[in-house]
Amino acid sequence: MIPLPEPASCPENREGIGFKKKDIDKWIVMGGLESNLLDARKKGSPIKEEIYIMSDVSEAYNKANEVISESQEAYNKSMLTFRATIKNDLSSISASANRVSGESTKMGKAYAETVHTLTSDDMERAIVNAERLAIALESISSIKPTDIGFKFLENK
Repeated sequence: MIPLPEPASCPENREGIGFKKKDIDKWIVMGGLESNLLDARKKGSPIKEEIYIMSDVSEAYNKANEVISESQEAYNKSMLTFRATIKNDLSSISASANRVSGESTKMGKAYAETVHTLTSDDMERAIVNAERLAIALESISSIKPTDIGFKFLENK
């Protein structure tokens, strides 16, 4: 909190000191206190309007510090909860990313192996053999049973 302004002499006050209103107003603008905390001044007191009583300002100052402390504790509690949630979320995201990365790597390897197998010399020979087999099977299926008997006798 911003430090209090310099006190002023106030002989009308039993404490003998106070704060000038213009100094307190500047202090409030700089972020010292909310002005409603200083409304505790007694109306109609014999003290000049331009002077705040030291005890009123001190009491308001202490109240403001309590509010700040409570706000700070609430903020710290919220931040701890937020950080725990974020840490959990980040762990989940990291685990998911690792799983996806692992699966992508496996799929990449499998794809490379498949491409290698399909473009290898062994596959080319297998395709050529399959085409020859298909032609042979087509030729066999076009032969009539009677043709087989005559061909067999002709060859002897």
